[in-house]
Amino acid sequence: DARALSEREWQALRGARIALVSQDALVSLDPLRRVGAEVAEPLEIHGSLSRDERNVRVGELLDAVAMPDPARRARQRPHELSGGLRQRALIASALAGDPAILIADEPTTALDATVQARVLALLRRIADEGTAVVFVSHDMAAVRRVADRIVVLRGGAVVEHGPAAEVLAAPQQDYTQELVRATSPV
Repeated sequence: DARALSEREWQALRGARIALVSQDALVSLDPLRRVGAEVAEPLEIHGSLSRDERNVRVGELLDAVAMPDPARRARQRPHELSGGLRQRALIASALAGDPAILIADEPTTALDATVQARVLALLRRIADEGTAVVFVSHDMAAVRRVADRIVVLRGGAVVEHGPAAEVLAAPQQDYTQELVRATSPV
């Protein structure tokens, strides 16, 4: 229960144990800072690496999220990147603290289908490598590509949950059926 944590306790938790990737990377990334500085910030806060070691780690993190030309991208500002590259930079920053849990809140909103597929594949790979990914989305087609288990919420209450294959193949609740129908091919 994190509700009673102090600011200091939150800081120890945020980024190091739990990290967030939000839906709008352009808003989440500081427009005045270079991408490399954004990715390095959790390393500065939670780590004991030297500046040179942080720079190497930033390159590794950008490479791990399939950022083309990571050294050049690290020197750029967020507005110089496409939406998909900004989202990858945000994911790299979230992974910098080596969190146990990565919360991805509608991370593919406003991305075209090709870029969305790449981000979803990246999130699936992160989960397969051992980080728990909590993928928040109304898009059941996207959920299908990432989730092992699904919890369907309506009005803040759980209406259905279970293994992804079961919930998607045979949803029991009306609301879940509506969500699945909305993204099923006609």
